[in-house]
Amino acid sequence: RCEPRASHPVAFSANFVLAHEWFIGSVPTELLLRYADALADAGVQRVDVNMGLFPWLDGDAPTIKKYDDVIRRIRDRGLGLVINPQYSGMRHVVRSMEEWEEAALRVYPMIASRYHPEIFIVVHEPGPVMNDRMKLDTGPERWSEFVRKAVAAVKRASPATRCGAGVLADVPAEEAFFDAFARLQELDVLTVDVYSMPGLQAATR
Repeated sequence: RCEPRASHPVAFSANFVLAHEWFIGSVPTELLLRYADALADAGVQRVDVNMGLFPWLDGDAPTIKKYDDVIRRIRDRGLGLVINPQYSGMRHVVRSMEEWEEAALRVYPMIASRYHPEIFIVVHEPGPVMNDRMKLDTGPERWSEFVRKAVAAVKRASPATRCGAGVLADVPAEEAFFDAFARLQELDVLTVDVYSMPGLQAATR
């Protein structure tokens, strides 16, 4: 279904690392806003925010307001928004894929309806990150089932949002997940996360 050659310009994105679940609670709002401005001033066109189950399951209003302020600044600066939730286990521990699915399908629509991102990545590196953090061995078929449910939940909350799933570039076990996700008609976007030169070489193969 892909064009032989790309027909659109490259979009430069940046990860808003200070808005990660691990950090946002302790980072002052003013610093978060300055970080958003710095990304815009550097020429970034789109910002990727890695939220977790916190603060949504907790109803933590002060932290949610920080996300509100950050995303308002991102929008005010004319930048696109990608939401890329992940599981950290920092505040909420799940012990089965069913627990993760139940929690995520509660949280994802909250986020999607509040911020209406251009892109929502419903699975972040399922093999070496999500499975390892959850201490599970969930295979591509079960993760694909979750993807279908998650995309439906996000689309109900924000119909114009494009949905995707992503893998880690230089981990051979991730290839099976990528192949499974590539077969899903529900997905608009596939992502490959690259953190090293070997990862870049793997991603281009």
